[in-house]
Amino acid sequence: MMDRPLRVLRGEEVVEADVAEEPRSFELFFADEHARLFGPLCLVTGDRSEAEEIMQDAFLRLWERWDRVAMMDDHPPTCSEPP
Repeated sequence: MMDRPLRVLRGEEVVEADVAEEPRSFELFFADEHARLFGPLCLVTGDRSEAEEIMQDAFLRLWERWDRVAMMDDHPPTCSEPP
């Protein structure tokens, strides 16, 4: 999650502070990550149906915990990102 500076006036002094942006919605996260994960899962499983099932299970678990996951600075790595 990117932070943006906030300029606060204290008397005549300008102080910059980091303010977190709104967390990304689950729908946006799903739209961004779905295509990136499906291809690698198909290659690993060799079966589109199995890949879809694994991905549905993973996204369901994320959705169930989205109130905590959305607040994380970095979302869990995807297949294309190193840990």
